[in-house]
Amino acid sequence: MTEERARYYAKVLARSIGTTFYAVRSREGRFLAVQIPSGDCDILAAVKPPSGSALTLVSRGGLFR
Repeated sequence: MTEERARYYAKVLARSIGTTFYAVRSREGRFLAVQIPSGDCDILAAVKPPSGSALTLVSRGGLFR
């Protein structure tokens, strides 16, 4: 994955899940979007969800907020 793609995924995940995601470079040189970065990676960007974003979960029984 490219650095641009990792940043894009972090942004999309932060918005859709409603929690902070990080674009990181692992010690092996791979670019990743992660929720909890490990201590041996380089954090390239921290993406926070927009304020006021509400997570809506869908289950078999209906909607939860």
